[in-house]
Amino acid sequence: MTEIGSRKTRRAPQKTRRKRKSPLGAFLLMGMFFVMLFVGFKIADSMFAPVTANPIVDEDEETIEPNSKDPINILVIGTDERDNEPTRSDTLILASLYPE
Repeated sequence: MTEIGSRKTRRAPQKTRRKRKSPLGAFLLMGMFFVMLFVGFKIADSMFAPVTANPIVDEDEETIEPNSKDPINILVIGTDERDNEPTRSDTLILASLYPE
């Protein structure tokens, strides 16, 4: 005879619950990214401020008078335009001319 209390019953394995990760780490990481991006732009702005300053313009002829010792930089931008699409640049060439 078998006793009811001694019978072993099969139980379905319990699913382990995953702990929800706190979004605090993701927010801190995103915050650090934006702070570093902001600082990078500020550093780049301070480095290139002399380059991007207003050029010397002759009031009579409206021409730029570059210094003969400084290099001349020329940016060539090629554009691509297709039907029913906006125009976009597809080629960028930077040429630096040294007067020496």
